[in-house]
Amino acid sequence: MSCVEVFSYALLLKGAERGTQIIELLDEGKQEEVKAALESLKDIPAAGIRQLWCERRRADELSISDSL
Repeated sequence: MSCVEVFSYALLLKGAERGTQIIELLDEGKQEEVKAALESLKDIPAAGIRQLWCERRRADELSISDSL
């Protein structure tokens, strides 16, 4: 899972009311990546985002353990 995805999930779940101010702290390239990731998640409820996070994290952990 990319750092942009992780950041986007955290922003939606924990920092939504300050999202704009938090995004402005990033460099311009990362701002665009995060905005695109947020746009793709905007219609998903918080429970769905949490589930997606868990699934992707599990997949990442499995791919790391497979490569060892």
